[in-house]
Amino acid sequence: MVMESYCEDWMVMESYCEDCMVMESCCEDCMVMESYCDDCIVIETCCNYCIVIGAGCDDCMVMESYCCFCMVIESYCDDCMVMESYCEDCMVMESYCDDCIVIETCCNYCIVIGAGCDDCMVMESYCCFCMVIESYCDDCMVMESYCVDCMVIGSFCDD
Repeated sequence: MVMESYCEDWMVMESYCEDCMVMESCCEDCMVMESYCDDCIVIETCCNYCIVIGAGCDDCMVMESYCCFCMVIESYCDDCMVMESYCEDCMVMESYCDDCIVIETCCNYCIVIGAGCDDCMVMESYCCFCMVIESYCDDCMVMESYCVDCMVIGSFCDD
């Protein structure tokens, strides 16, 4: 599956999600997500950081000017990067987003996307996340019946 012009490849995410996303030109700097995925997500213009999800993960990715992610992976991560003073188990960037993305059954982490994200998605069964990156897409990747002008992750949709 290829997302518009900015997604080169999809890698299999073991255990949770059938697919994960690798953004364009940074995949060479991508590290392996232990036990989950053969690759990880790198957002090309924001930063060159790679998040490694698995045993020993103790911090998370911050994308330059977007202040996008805070990841709290239960039983994998002990802490997350605190943006401003909003991070608990679920981080809310008050000035950017009305809600956050809560992944219920996988690892209970919250992703808050700045600049253009008005609402969020609860993904119940798969450890995936929805990204709205100003420079890349207008809509986020959502699950099952929530799909509107977006790509659908995993076995729910073919395109």
